[in-house]
Amino acid sequence: MTKSSRRTLLVFAALALPAIAVAQTDPRATTARPAGQPARTTTPAPSTAQRDWQRAVDQSRVQSQQRQNAVQQQLRQDNMNRQMNATTDPALRSQLDNANRTDQSLYRSRQDDARKRYDASHPGQPAPPAGTSSTGR
Repeated sequence: MTKSSRRTLLVFAALALPAIAVAQTDPRATTARPAGQPARTTTPAPSTAQRDWQRAVDQSRVQSQQRQNAVQQQLRQDNMNRQMNATTDPALRSQLDNANRTDQSLYRSRQDDARKRYDASHPGQPAPPAGTSSTGR
């Protein structure tokens, strides 16, 4: 490539670049809005199918969390039962019993909280079935 052809190419690029940039701008974007009027952004309303799908996903998530909580509670309960059966000290037995009651209360409150959060995000919709609790005396 010779010097003159390089110059010609550079001059052409220098002149064509602003023209290309102007051609690519959106004419609607350059119109000025009156002061005090924010740009409007619209989001389409979710369709019935999208709402049903989201509700099913949320319900599945709540049920999965409740099942995980139930499994963890069952493991804790089994551990507590082994400790209760292994101890003969009445003071330690009383402490274990109190800890067991507190743990069961915490488990129930977690399950209730998950149900309430689902109900709050889906008003008027049936709540997912409650997790089964195998904790008992």
